[in-house]
Amino acid sequence: MKLLHVSDLHLDSPFAGLGNDSPQLQKELINAPFKAFERCVSIAINEDVDVMLISGDVYNSERQSIVAQHFFMKQMERLDKVDIPVVLIHGNHDYIRPDKARMVYPDNVHALDSRQVSRYEFNLEDGRLVQIHGFSYTTKWIHERVISDYPINNNPDAFSIGLLHGALEGIESDSGNYAPFSIEELLSKNYDYWALGHIHKAEVMNQEPLIQYAGTIQGRHINETGDKGCYIVELEKGQKTTNTFYSLASIVWENAKLECQSDWQANDIIGELQQIRANFQDEANANQQTYFIHVELTQAQRLEPQLLEQIQDGEFFQVLDQDYHESPFVLIHRMTPKLNVSLDVFHFDPGLEESFNKVVEELEGGDRFKTVVSDLYQHPLIKRHFNLEHDESLQEDMIYSARQLIAQMIGLDKETEDETHEN
Repeated sequence: MKLLHVSDLHLDSPFAGLGNDSPQLQKELINAPFKAFERCVSIAINEDVDVMLISGDVYNSERQSIVAQHFFMKQMERLDKVDIPVVLIHGNHDYIRPDKARMVYPDNVHALDSRQVSRYEFNLEDGRLVQIHGFSYTTKWIHERVISDYPINNNPDAFSIGLLHGALEGIESDSGNYAPFSIEELLSKNYDYWALGHIHKAEVMNQEPLIQYAGTIQGRHINETGDKGCYIVELEKGQKTTNTFYSLASIVWENAKLECQSDWQANDIIGELQQIRANFQDEANANQQTYFIHVELTQAQRLEPQLLEQIQDGEFFQVLDQDYHESPFVLIHRMTPKLNVSLDVFHFDPGLEESFNKVVEELEGGDRFKTVVSDLYQHPLIKRHFNLEHDESLQEDMIYSARQLIAQMIGLDKETEDETHEN
C-alpha cells in the first residue's frame, strides 16, 4: 500500500515578530502553511496514494478561523473527488473541546476524534485489510501513557498503522505533558508503520518497522530551520519499506554565521551581509523557495562599541535595501551579535557559579520565564500589536543576553578586585 503522512499543519499560525512593517510580507507569511498543504493534497492526488494520514495539529489553536476551516474543507473535497480517504487525529494545539460541535467532513474523511483509542478500517483494491488506530486530544495536555491502550496487531495479513500525536521520552523535557511513549512500546504493538506528530522536525525513530515524525509542513520561526514537507511511504509485506520526502514549504528559515574582525567598519559588515544574501539567492532560485536568514555575528566583542550598538538598534536594515516584492526572495530578518564572553569569571566563587547555573536552568526548562514576563505578555498594547507568547525564539534570546550581561559585569568586578589586591 502507498500512504501519505503529514502532520502539524498549524493553519492560522501568527508568525510572531515578522511582517509588522510590511502588509505584503505579513500576507506571505500567513499564506505559507495554506500553500504548503494545498501542494500536499496535489501530491497525494498525483501519486494516487491509498490514504492520507494527518497526525494532529491541523490548526494552531482550538479556536479556528472561518478562513482556515473553509480552506481545509475544500482540500478534503479535492481528495473526496478522487476517492482518497483521509484519517486524522487532533493534537494538543487543535484539541477538541467537549462543548464544541464536531466538524462535519466529506465522506472520505475519518476523524479518530475520541480521547479513547479507536480504529478505522478499509480494504485496498486487492482486498487486503488496512487498520488505522489513533486518538485525539480533548485537553491541552495528556499526561497518561495512552500508548498502552493501542491494541496489539494479531493479523499478519493486514496492514496495521498507528497514528500518534505525542512526545518520545527523552526528546523534550516536558514529554510527560504530551501522551509520552517509548520506542519499545510502539514496537510491541506489531504495527507496520507509526505516523507520529507533535515534533516539528522530521525524524526517523526506527527503520523496520518504520516509525517517524513527519515534522511540520512550514517552519514558523527561526528555531524551525530547513526544508519542511510530507512523506510518501510504501509498505509491502516481507519487503523493505520505502520512504520518500516531498518538499512543501514555500518559506525556509536558515541560520548563517559571520565571524567579526577587529578592523571591520560598517561597510565591511554590509558587504559580508550582501554576500550571504547572494549565496542564499542561488538556492532560492533553484528550489523556488523564499529564504529567511538569521545571521549570527560571532566574536562580536571585536567590534567597536558604537558599531555593536548600531547593529543591536537595527540600523543596518535601513541600508541593506532588501527587496521582497518578487518571489522567491532572500530576507535577512535578524542579526544577533554573539559575544565570546567566558563564564570562567565564576572560578573564584563556586557557590556563585552554582546559583547562576541553577537560575539559568530554571529559566530554560521550567515555567519561571513565563511567570516573569506574564505581565508584559498580558499588557493590552503588547497583545494588540505583537504575538510575544508565540515567539518561541524570544525566551532563548533574552536568556542568552542576560547570561552574557551578568558574566560581563562579574568579570569587570573581578578585574577591579584583582587590581585592588595588586595595588
